[in-house]
Formats: sequence, C-alpha cells, structure tokens
Amino acid sequence: MGLIISRSIYLDDGEQIDSFYSRVENIRYYRVDGRLSVIGNFYRTKEGAVSTYPEYINDPLSTGSNSDIIPTVFGFESGSYEYELPLYTEYYLTSSVEVEDSGSTVTKYRVDSPYTGSFYGIGYTNYKSTLSDLFGSENITDDL
Repeated sequence: MGLIISRSIYLDDGEQIDSFYSRVENIRYYRVDGRLSVIGNFYRTKEGAVSTYPEYINDPLSTGSNSDIIPTVFGFESGSYEYELPLYTEYYLTSSVEVEDSGSTVTKYRVDSPYTGSFYGIGYTNYKSTLSDLFGSENITDDL
C-alpha cells in the first residue's frame, strides 16, 4: 500500500521526474506522549520499492544498488532545490483539556486512546495529508 505522486520534481542533479511512488516503511507509537512517528521512503516506481525492500519479510532483500530510491533534496523548478522529501514525520494523538489550577484556567494535554483503530491507518492518513500539503492533494493517488 503506497501513494503515487503525479507532480514533476527536479532532483539536485537536474533530472526531472514526472511521477514517483512513496510508501510507509515504519510506524512507531510512543504511549507516554501520544506521539506517532512515521518513516516513509520515495522511489521512482512501485516495482523499485518492492525490489529494494520486499513486501514479504521472507523474500530476499535486493542485492542491487537501490538506484530506485529518490534523493531527498528536490525542487519544483530546474535549478531550484529548496525542498526535502519528508522521510520522518511525527503526529500527536492528543487532545487539549481546560482545567482549573489554583484559580486560573490552564490548558493541559492528554493522550487520546487510539486503540479503537489501526496505528497504520492513522499513520498512513496523516502521512498522506503531509504529502498532500507539499505536492497538492490532486497529485496524490492511493495505490492499494
């Protein structure tokens, strides 16, 4: 399960890529502060992602050069490389509560209980939203 990004970007070597693929590689939940970290990666194609890091854990890892992984620095115009692909993102599964403390109202935060859903589902949705903010939601397609 990943995302197809249909927006042209320029890599720092000047190469233009018109479409590429991203998938979530790792999700970790930190209960103590409600933080959900998501690690993604970017590839030229879905096939390149599968050959670099196979879908099934008992499939052998690629012995190739991993040349399908896209470098993180890019730009939307040739010669302008001011963006980085978001490999590591964090989201907080918390909510704020107004409480009385010594006569004044104070905002405190508590960890929401995400156990009603999938951490992967929550992470994937937030990761997709981050990419939509960067590339435009019209340029992001789910590849289920």
